[in-house]
Amino acid sequence: MNQGTSGTTVPVRRYRTITTHERVDAAMRATRLGDILLEAGLITKEQLDEALALQAAGERRLGEVLLDMGFVSEEIMVKVLEFQLGMVRACWSQVKPDTVRLLPRRVAARHLAFPLAVEENRLLVAMADPLDHLALRELGRITKMQPEVYLATRSEIISAIERWYPRQEQDGPNC
Repeated sequence: MNQGTSGTTVPVRRYRTITTHERVDAAMRATRLGDILLEAGLITKEQLDEALALQAAGERRLGEVLLDMGFVSEEIMVKVLEFQLGMVRACWSQVKPDTVRLLPRRVAARHLAFPLAVEENRLLVAMADPLDHLALRELGRITKMQPEVYLATRSEIISAIERWYPRQEQDGPNC
């Protein structure tokens, strides 16, 4: 308890430090993707309900379901995620050839992740799903660097993989 300016006793609340993941989770609960898309008039309530029903039946994220159903475009989804998560769009002009070699093509294709550059032991990486914590852990383990995520569409990442990785490393149909 601390004493207030008028001499009254006021309770002092102790706060714990929260992690970045907890902040992102809290922000996502406060501004859910479906609510943002609805409020912006980009989807209808019926489309959201249909997508939520499909999402509940499987193990995919809502954004992925909305994209697959054709209710939103990749560009719209990335712009909404930029707003929702406070993240930055990938800048493809910063791709460094030496950085691309740090991540095997099969890993890049599996996680739809593309290494852009290295800055101070941080791997700048473009991802279609910036909240894929398993992918982020694997990228960190493979490169021995902390991944710093930038947003990109699936199409942009697939195109970058096609452009920057040699054909002999091809491991999957999306490469």
